[in-house]
Amino acid sequence: MREPDIHSLLPAAMAPLRNDALHGVRIGIVVREWSPQFGGNISLGILAGHLAASGAEITFLLTESDVEPSARHDGMRYVAVSQGRGSLSALVRESLRQDMLIIVGEKPRLAFLALQWLRPVVFLRLDTILTCPAGTRYLPRSSAVCGRNVGLSCLAVHDSEGCLGGLSRTRQLARIAARVSDMLLLRGFRNFAANSHACASRHRRPARVFHPPCPKPVSLVREYGSADLIFVGRLAESKGGVDTIDILARATRAGTLHVVGDGPARPAMEAAAAKAGIQQRVIFHGWMGAEQRDALILRCGVTIMCSKWDEAFGRIGPESFALGTPVVAYDVGGVSEWCKTPAGRLVACGDTADAAMAVDRFLSDREIWNEASNAARRFAAAFTDDAYAAQWIAYIKELLGARREAASR
Repeated sequence: MREPDIHSLLPAAMAPLRNDALHGVRIGIVVREWSPQFGGNISLGILAGHLAASGAEITFLLTESDVEPSARHDGMRYVAVSQGRGSLSALVRESLRQDMLIIVGEKPRLAFLALQWLRPVVFLRLDTILTCPAGTRYLPRSSAVCGRNVGLSCLAVHDSEGCLGGLSRTRQLARIAARVSDMLLLRGFRNFAANSHACASRHRRPARVFHPPCPKPVSLVREYGSADLIFVGRLAESKGGVDTIDILARATRAGTLHVVGDGPARPAMEAAAAKAGIQQRVIFHGWMGAEQRDALILRCGVTIMCSKWDEAFGRIGPESFALGTPVVAYDVGGVSEWCKTPAGRLVACGDTADAAMAVDRFLSDREIWNEASNAARRFAAAFTDDAYAAQWIAYIKELLGARREAASR
């Protein structure tokens, strides 16, 4: 596999400025693999770029990647520690070469807990997968977010919702036991971080929260004009794609719905559009590059977010705000931490009628839409990459300082 290109994930406007805040500090980032469609990788790319610009020496420890061992790219080092036998010892060996570790998207391991006695270790979660044996916190039959904590009660939830699919009872119990074990191990980490307060709350422990960054707000002042809607994301049942079709059908002011993304729920969305007689008003674009997607968001009047699972943050919302596009979203997970009036409207999960009314309110009045668009750009300014990086750099210096102080006693 070709080495990941960190800077290919960064918009030009997010290029970091060089300084020496972390000169010579060796930081290991433990992550499974890279995918440009995973929002967490975009945040990590931005973070790594800023840390490197601050003088840090960055090493990515890839636990599920076939990248060539010790590859270098963009001044960063990439080490595959997933090559079968000896992978754990390779991970520990490489970790001990670092001054600190940031662990992202991994399950808690005893090895990570042991390492924190030798190095500062930050365990960062960007989703709530560890808190659910199904990995989704989604109730398929109720089409809603699951609010339970992981435990034996998950068996009763599965019996009524089928969220664990066709697993045998033995495998269901094993899955629950694994998640309970994850949560117990998680309690042992001294430094826990999350991308929203909601994500931290689901893990039932305090955390340092770093809201993901988004591009700097566009400087142009947009004017009301488009009645088109846009949905961006993986087309999965838990992302509420079919609900988006229903919202389009109900909204009297809406024009065309642009769907950016792909996935297993696309046939259901196409069927729903055909049943409602609005198939000509829905365009499926598939996945698009960031520039193409942003240009399309700029052409649309409202971004729709209908996630029915515990959306930890919902990055596309603040990204739409940065482009001056208002958002209508289901009130799930960490969405309420950025979706504020007048730039956005929150509605109860699954309430397509209320969502359609919110869309119509934006599209029916030029002054309301212009106010929302201007507010959106102001709100997005709170999620810039500079602010995100500054918070991380301060946190890293705090942890390294505490480590030096403890070692000097």
